[in-house]
Amino acid sequence: MFKHVIKYTLAAVIWKKYRKVIIATIMLLLYWWIVSRLHGDFIAYAELKNAEQHIGLSFIVKWLMFGLGFAIFITFSFIALRPEKPSEPEKKAGETNQAQSQPKKSSEKPDQNDTVFDSVRSKSSLRSKSDMIIEKYPKKK
Repeated sequence: MFKHVIKYTLAAVIWKKYRKVIIATIMLLLYWWIVSRLHGDFIAYAELKNAEQHIGLSFIVKWLMFGLGFAIFITFSFIALRPEKPSEPEKKAGETNQAQSQPKKSSEKPDQNDTVFDSVRSKSSLRSKSDMIIEKYPKKK
């Protein structure tokens, strides 16, 4: 039973990481199959019509199409495997989080938001809703 779980988990991890490349490979193989079928049909047609002077050219076109498909596949694979860079909003959010986590210098003026929480900072203890609920019910001995 665990063999199946491990197998499907591994397949899911591989699919998640290499999904674009797997799909591109399947598309390349499908493209090559279509080009081969079209070339085979052209060869059969040329033999029926006794127009064998274009067969050499058809092989050249076939291999050029194979090469073009492979070049597109390689280009796409390099683009798909490139590590993703965070987008601009994510970069800015990361920068603001880092800026907020750093302590403020004493020379800076307090913001409007700092004055709003002065009353909370001056309290000796803070009570939450759960503290109030616990105080509502007497302790059982």
